[in-house]
Amino acid sequence: MPKNKFEEPEVEKESSITEPLKKVSEKKINEVLNRGLNTPKSKEVLNDKAKSFSLDIMESQLKIIGELCDKRPKKPGRRISLSKQDWIMEAVMEKIEREVKKYL
Repeated sequence: MPKNKFEEPEVEKESSITEPLKKVSEKKINEVLNRGLNTPKSKEVLNDKAKSFSLDIMESQLKIIGELCDKRPKKPGRRISLSKQDWIMEAVMEKIEREVKKYL
């Protein structure tokens, strides 16, 4: 029983002996994490690194992108709208998907 109403009650410690944790290999961990990645390119995706580069874009185009980002409905709990960089990356991914379907 707590001494006052703001103090949490004491919890009895378990007296049963638990089994020691088994050490799991890195390979097994990766197998579990990659279960959904049954594509031939799954190893490429895992070894993919982010690259940065500069992009020249017209000021008018950037303004339109900013307006589109502001107009997009915000997710619940999210105060800020989609960033311009996220919008551009989303557009690039959509273009890649279309081109892959068309040419590959």
